[in-house]
Amino acid sequence: MTIYKNDTFYKSDKNSFGNQVKKISKLGKHLHNLHRYAQTQTIGYSYHPLLNFFFQQYHQHMIKSCAGLVYCETVKENSTVADIFDEFVAVMREVAVKIKLRKAIASWESKINKNLQRINELEFKLFNSYPQLCVIRLDLYHQERKFLPEQIKVFVNKDRECSYIDLSDGVVSSVPRAVRVPIEVVQKDREHLFANMKGKPDLFRYLKGYVWRIEFTPRAGYHLHLVLFFDGSHVKDDQGLATKIGEYWRDKITQGDGYFDNVNMRRKERWGGTWVLGQIGHWELEKRANLRRYVLGYPCKTNQLVQVMPKKGTHLFGSGLVNRRKLEQRGRPRH
Repeated sequence: MTIYKNDTFYKSDKNSFGNQVKKISKLGKHLHNLHRYAQTQTIGYSYHPLLNFFFQQYHQHMIKSCAGLVYCETVKENSTVADIFDEFVAVMREVAVKIKLRKAIASWESKINKNLQRINELEFKLFNSYPQLCVIRLDLYHQERKFLPEQIKVFVNKDRECSYIDLSDGVVSSVPRAVRVPIEVVQKDREHLFANMKGKPDLFRYLKGYVWRIEFTPRAGYHLHLVLFFDGSHVKDDQGLATKIGEYWRDKITQGDGYFDNVNMRRKERWGGTWVLGQIGHWELEKRANLRRYVLGYPCKTNQLVQVMPKKGTHLFGSGLVNRRKLEQRGRPRH
């Protein structure tokens, strides 16, 4: 985690002549997005301790006044925006130690480990019941929606807990603003998709298990990661089926407001030797290990920049078996 490292806005590097030069570090590249990160804070939600800590420190520091400025601009005496950024990071590091932030983070992330255990048990049960499974992964999104500031204010005034953006800094521009849908819309559409599975046998007849997670990123907003396990003896065309499910999400579930990424289409040019989607046999132990690590472990990852836990009663993660009773009656797969 950045607050427990010594990185600064600049890093030392060497140019093609072997001379020492200053370059913007990986940490420094976050500067122009800080204001956007802060806008993810929304009334009525609770947050990962690291995010909550960032929100508090950001609004108390001069860095919030640097939004939109170039890193080399002078803003205070002889201090540039980059200097203010380094000061902001230094303050966060000092305060984090004082308030024992590590302990709060460890408590939060223990829940992640429980989810990992749950997923591993699911994978074991499925492969212990079927000799061949067809694994599909889809990332499901909603399109941005553009509103004028006046329209955004109307939304927020109607429902403070379902606001499209945080208006704590005020809306000063008259230009239409692109904003992402709130988590309630994503959750509702996810529930709609799962409720419709029984009524879509052409897509889900051979579905045997699933894992899903709602995630947030500043660029994509709230979106859904979905991993589906089908009986591999019946489903052979993983790419084709994944495309059809994605189109169903886009055209029927979201009524044209959604779009999707068929991860099964990326194949080995994106995954290299860790490619594990599509057909996987019970005895392909290396592929199964990669499946647990690179595909099933992704919904439980703890290193995303924004980890949000919405208001009480809203779930961000789920997994399960389809036709559990029939699955338990099946025998161990043969060689």
